[in-house]
Amino acid sequence: MANHLKYDIYDLDVSEFDNNPDYLERWLIHGLPSRTVKVSDILEELRLCAGDGQIIVFTTNHIDMLDLELLTLDLMNMHIHMPYCTTSAFNQIAFNHFNISYHMLFEEIEGLIKKVEVTLAEVSGELLKSNDAEVSLQGLIKFLHNKIVEYDKLKA
Repeated sequence: MANHLKYDIYDLDVSEFDNNPDYLERWLIHGLPSRTVKVSDILEELRLCAGDGQIIVFTTNHIDMLDLELLTLDLMNMHIHMPYCTTSAFNQIAFNHFNISYHMLFEEIEGLIKKVEVTLAEVSGELLKSNDAEVSLQGLIKFLHNKIVEYDKLKA
């Protein structure tokens, strides 16, 4: 979206603002130029509408925990559901990052992706940690194993 519109991206995790809504509002809305895309990881903290050519993208993994007021059309013009990563999506992401359609680690990664809910952003984030495909894929395997361990602890 940002490339298409030729906008800058500011990726902000609003939890870093110590839950100070006044500071957050000043910084997000008034501190950034128009023609920017703003991304927030914690939807509940940002109850502001975009203005002056700004686009605010809200993301959450738990839409059911949000205040219903935030989901009304006057605050949000569009809702897009992003499913968890599938093996075919992983293959596309790996191709996009490294221009490879096969690696000996793909089978293990695909098996892990089938066992745990992982977002496309999490997979991309892990793959972006290195320009070396082997290093990134090994890091993704470790990340997926850790998610499985965390998931198993929550179920117990």
